[in-house]
Amino acid sequence: SIQSTVSTHTPRAGAASPGVGQRLVQANTWVVLQDLQPGVKYHIQVRSKPDGTSMDGVWGPWSQAVAAETPHSSGDIRLCCSTPDLRHVRCEWSWDPAEPHSSHQLFYRPPPGRPGTREDAWEQCQEVSRGAQSTHACTFQPKAGSAISVLVNVTRTHMLPTLSYFKEPFWLHQAVLTDAPQLVQATVSQGRLTLQWLPPLELLAEQLDYQVRYAMENSHDWKVLQVPRAARKEVLDLRPGTRYHAQVRAQPSGPWYQGSWSAWSKPVVVDAMADVGKGQGRAGGCGQRSRRPQETESAGNGVGSTRQRVTGPRRAQRWWVWEGLQFQRSSSDAGWLIPSVTVVPLLFSAVLLGLRCTFPSLYSNVKQKLWPPVPDLHRALGNFLQESSKHGQ
Repeated sequence: SIQSTVSTHTPRAGAASPGVGQRLVQANTWVVLQDLQPGVKYHIQVRSKPDGTSMDGVWGPWSQAVAAETPHSSGDIRLCCSTPDLRHVRCEWSWDPAEPHSSHQLFYRPPPGRPGTREDAWEQCQEVSRGAQSTHACTFQPKAGSAISVLVNVTRTHMLPTLSYFKEPFWLHQAVLTDAPQLVQATVSQGRLTLQWLPPLELLAEQLDYQVRYAMENSHDWKVLQVPRAARKEVLDLRPGTRYHAQVRAQPSGPWYQGSWSAWSKPVVVDAMADVGKGQGRAGGCGQRSRRPQETESAGNGVGSTRQRVTGPRRAQRWWVWEGLQFQRSSSDAGWLIPSVTVVPLLFSAVLLGLRCTFPSLYSNVKQKLWPPVPDLHRALGNFLQESSKHGQ
């Protein structure tokens, strides 16, 4: 049995000794070197000796050095890979616009398995396309049930060496980027906007989070609202007499499927102009709860720092609604009070006259109950004086 030692080092001008790292390998003819720096050229050598079990010996000489360069980091070209449908993978990356004639190739394969297993060969993606601002993309269908490693080679002109960029292995269910949700209905009623949409991927419907954003026309002050998971409908408060733009986007955030926010859906324009003055009272005092928006200053995709805030105009609008209701109620009460004061005495007098003419005895009883006879003050005073004089004698 033979022991082997592998030595790796980076070339240095004027260095007498090449070695900076060594690793002992037991009875194998291969080794996986880990923790190497990306984009660095290494020299590799091997030597061996008996393991001391069946025979003993000393280390032999180092083999001739072999040069190998590790791939650069995928972050250098902003390489990003995702799946829109859990079957295909789309990778995008950027390159220097000053080198428009460079050639780009993308390769993919499952990552190496356990030591000793056969590695899958790199497969080339055949549909590399170039977009605006020197962006490149390629779509492929990987092997199901395994992680994916991606390598991008860029060949430049003027006899420059080819550059390689490596992306760490990833799984499809952790790199989901769906299409934007589809808004199917947007209605305005009683000062509220009701939005309904369809999930971009029905398989992920129960693991999708949503965000809704809306802004007044000709305004970039988007209000962003986080919607509960798996929701397909949301109700928003609107300012009467204003036109709004609204959009929705999705993100897989479940226990298994994860990914990034999708693009915003196509904006829908809703007009609250026709809703002014209608249903304001019911909107202010309705028992249905409407969600409060978060406000964010956004540009491009609308991602930014958010904070909860109740805007001043909405608060003023709510108070205006309640004050209007109170004013209308007090006015109507006053309108009913004036006829009541006038009509009730007239009706009572008419009833008494009817009793007097039709039922005199009943009239007398009612009269005695309502107006009892007034005592004779002169007689009462005389009796009081007589009693006083008797007691005085």
